[in-house]
Amino acid sequence: MVEEEMEMVEEMEMVEMEMVEEEMVEEEMEMVEEEMEMVEEEEEEEEEEEEEEMVKEEEEEMEMVKEEEEERVGRLEAMVEEEMEMVEEMEMVEMEMVEEEMVEEEMEMVEEEEEEEEEEEEEEMVKEEEEEMEMVKEEEEERVGRLEAMVEEEMEMVEEMEMVEMEMVEEEMVEEEMEMVEEEMEMVEEEEEEEEEEEEEEMVKEEEEEMEMVKEEEEERVGRLVCVLCVGLVHQILERYGTPTSGLRGRALSRPNLPDRLGGRDYIARHYLIPIPPPEKQEGETRKKRKRAQRQCIVCAHSEIRDRVRQLVTTMCKECQLPMCMLCFQIYHVQIKY
Repeated sequence: MVEEEMEMVEEMEMVEMEMVEEEMVEEEMEMVEEEMEMVEEEEEEEEEEEEEEMVKEEEEEMEMVKEEEEERVGRLEAMVEEEMEMVEEMEMVEMEMVEEEMVEEEMEMVEEEEEEEEEEEEEEMVKEEEEEMEMVKEEEEERVGRLEAMVEEEMEMVEEMEMVEMEMVEEEMVEEEMEMVEEEMEMVEEEEEEEEEEEEEEMVKEEEEEMEMVKEEEEERVGRLVCVLCVGLVHQILERYGTPTSGLRGRALSRPNLPDRLGGRDYIARHYLIPIPPPEKQEGETRKKRKRAQRQCIVCAHSEIRDRVRQLVTTMCKECQLPMCMLCFQIYHVQIKY
């Protein structure tokens, strides 16, 4: 009974070993087929993408890929054959071991007295079998590591192909960017031309404004000259045909308590209108933005006999250094109360 049980156990172990080895071989073959399918799919995608641009390169790449596939298939077939040989060798070794065990068991059956030794040998054989199983596992792990290394190499090849594709895409992106830069340069040139035209128009407007300012200043000078001539003419008429008076309701010009603005016959030579000096030019200020000098008329703003008004003027008395308009100039220099 013990022998039959041992035989059954050994047969079961043999069957399990065979099943495990067959499953491993089938898995490896499936992995190889999947890898082949993945490689073929990648090659088909690459061929479809690159057919339009580089026909010659695709043919060369296909040839290189086919050669590499043939080499990989050859290596895989060689690996499978080596594994099959290893499996057959293991089976032969196991068969020999089984035969030896059978012989030993027969000898043990003949020698009933050595039952204890047989038990010890059986324990040793179990240990050896465990060691053999460990060796088989180690070999399987080594094969798996080799297969993983092969897969990593294939992945590196795929990554290299992807890098080549990325470089092609980057080159296309650079060309598009160059086109965009050229378009931007054209837009900048157009904007610069528009700005130059606007600046020319502004310069023309500034020149026109300057001409208007010059005309206004000439008109003001002409008005002042006319006033001076009129006042001088009146003064000459008064000197020739009568005694000059100040016009202050009969008061004499020689009154000692009169202010300087009323007390001299030569006031015309000192008191006359001039344009208010413009303010100092600031940094970054253009002629167009520069404001004309304007101040409040002193007579209109501080009048005691009429409504006060804040009137901005561009003229002032040269001697008094006070801003006033042309009408208020005569009132200020003739009347005590204005």
